[in-house]
Amino acid sequence: DESIKRYKQAGKSHAPSMYNIGSLIDTTSATKSRNEAIKYLTKSAELGHVHAQIKMAQIYLNGIGVKIDKK
Repeated sequence: DESIKRYKQAGKSHAPSMYNIGSLIDTTSATKSRNEAIKYLTKSAELGHVHAQIKMAQIYLNGIGVKIDKK
């Protein structure tokens, strides 16, 4: 979709945009797209977005698309 493509370009280093993209992909796509969602959520978390950090903690805690990290 063209709107998502433009949003991705605009948000390459904008944490809220990266979080929104990752969340959108995560909630609207099949499992095979989960890796793309995790990529955007990880980038947003690394940029300091608190909601992305929480979402990534939940992903790793529950092993959603990643190996479970019990540490």
